[in-house]
Amino acid sequence: MKSTPLFHYTQPDSVETEIRQQVRRLHHHPAIIIWATNNEVEVAAAQSWYGPGTDKVEYRRRFKDSVAKIARENEMPSNRSIGYIPRRVLLSSPGNGDASTDPYGIDPNPQDPLAGDVHFYTYIGDLWDECTYPVTRFTSEYGIMSLPGPLAWLRSLDGKKSHSDDWDIRGAMMSHRLHKEQGIGILRKYVLEKFGEPREGVLPVEKYTM
Repeated sequence: MKSTPLFHYTQPDSVETEIRQQVRRLHHHPAIIIWATNNEVEVAAAQSWYGPGTDKVEYRRRFKDSVAKIARENEMPSNRSIGYIPRRVLLSSPGNGDASTDPYGIDPNPQDPLAGDVHFYTYIGDLWDECTYPVTRFTSEYGIMSLPGPLAWLRSLDGKKSHSDDWDIRGAMMSHRLHKEQGIGILRKYVLEKFGEPREGVLPVEKYTM
């Protein structure tokens, strides 16, 4: 729900309202299998991304006592369907799930490969080689990006206003979509290593697909 920064807790506040609204809005989607109250806030605190002195009491109040509680309360559908099994609410991703022992919810190593989930980011080495990646119980996030498939990309374009470079991976539209600096260059490097340059003299959409 919340990513990386530690949001200060005040009671009541707009965060609680937003969590309540979003869980009610999204809980019927079958693609959602679990909730997490934050993204990387726990690991940021454990590894001192923003310096020492994380307020563990503040973290617990915000995510354990507030957001998680509201998510659980609003996870059930209004009609209370028979047989409906509420989704689990995790405190953080990555995190150690039930293996977490810290009473405030900040484990020393939230990226433990033997418990919970792990985020793995790297842009170097042979990313085609499965041995590059750690063996974990579950890796829920990878740093390397991917481009949308042609049909998915087409749906996001306005056909009447489409531009010729919309299908160019180095065009303005793709640069707008992919926020990581040099992100396209990284992708292009790995694709060319395995498949080489697309042949010349084809339409932009064909080149994108190839």
